Amino acid sequence: MRLRRLDLIRYGKFTDRTIDFGPKPESGPDLHIVFGLNEAGKSTALSGYLDLLFGIEERSRYNFLHEY
Repeated sequence: MRLRRLDLIRYGKFTDRTIDFGPKPESGPDLHIVFGLNEAGKSTALSGYLDLLFGIEERSRYNFLHEY
């Protein structure tokens, strides 16, 4: 499975944010590296992706800003 885009509408510190991973390359590796400063939201974005796959808990550590 290839992730094209991750919409973080109300998740953790993110409000109406989209991470676009771009189109699949014609040739070569299809690899994405996510990097940024501390507290930039890298782990939050990964948790959002995992919650997309496996479901979000009713009581989540990411609902401090937005109620689910």
